[in-house]
Amino acid sequence: MKQDLATSSKVMTALAVLEGGDDPAALFRFGPEGLTETLQKYAGVLKARFARGNQQELAEMLRSWSERSPALPIHQIHPGWVLEIVRQESPRVIGMICRYLPGSHVRYLIENLPRELRDRLPTLNESFGLPASLMEQVKQYLAHKFFHASPPNADERFSCRHIPWMNGKDIYRIVRELGYAEIRDAFAGVDIQALQVFLTRFPIDEARKIRKRLDQGPLVPLPQRKRAQEHIVGLNLDVSRAEDLPFEIGLSVLARCVSREDPSWIEGVVVRLSPTEGYSLRRAVKEAFSSYNPEAVALRQTELLGLIRQLAEQRQIQQYWQSHMEDEETDSEKSSLPEDMV
Repeated sequence: MKQDLATSSKVMTALAVLEGGDDPAALFRFGPEGLTETLQKYAGVLKARFARGNQQELAEMLRSWSERSPALPIHQIHPGWVLEIVRQESPRVIGMICRYLPGSHVRYLIENLPRELRDRLPTLNESFGLPASLMEQVKQYLAHKFFHASPPNADERFSCRHIPWMNGKDIYRIVRELGYAEIRDAFAGVDIQALQVFLTRFPIDEARKIRKRLDQGPLVPLPQRKRAQEHIVGLNLDVSRAEDLPFEIGLSVLARCVSREDPSWIEGVVVRLSPTEGYSLRRAVKEAFSSYNPEAVALRQTELLGLIRQLAEQRQIQQYWQSHMEDEETDSEKSSLPEDMV
């Protein structure tokens, strides 16, 4: 072949040959753009080399391709993103892909696929010859369709690059707390009547959480208050429920923590969220880049990492750094969360 194939493309082609019988090309659309013809030629090479009755040898060759760049585990990627790439495929192709997915993702696909497509899916519990260790490798390659990057080193100081690798529930908690903090900053010192009008939009529990942050939080410097007010006023929020407002504001704050020098980590956060939320975050990043200020981004990042530290100290999320890395604390990291956040 004139064009060398990446190991991931070879793996996908070998799997297509294992699963696809005489016509493995149905899976090639998941490969890199412009390589369909090359993949078809490589599939021909594999089919000529490995007789149909000798699939175990092909599986062993798959196992030997062990070197791969790290990726988020497929179970950590929101199944909605998987649904987006398979919903236009044939039931046979979807059935093949489901064999490599975690059970929770398979259930999500089955529940959310159109009924006429769902009813035509092959039986998912039929036997499959590949060993469990190879199945894990395949999951890694599927995950590469969405986000892959080297995870931070164990001794690396905690930074925004760590966030995609955090627990999914913790990511949601952080985004929501960013929204609460921005609302607190915007309404600190505001006339009580104006505040009451704003709070009436929320369910009682949400209104109490916001009010608690205002009552127990520190004094907000005027520039920080003005920044939050201008930010919230300028948002084009499209939420049907008031209780979703803190999360949507939090997504916009998170987008303002992304630097042009190292923007790759935010895509890892995108695929941890649902597609609707992920697309909102992507739009917010694009909007933030339209008025980019590196000093403002650096300050936002410091505040974000300070918030994560405080949530961990209050045991609201897991702790993601070693004790020797906690040797610096700035005034912005002391921005406070009420002790009782429930």
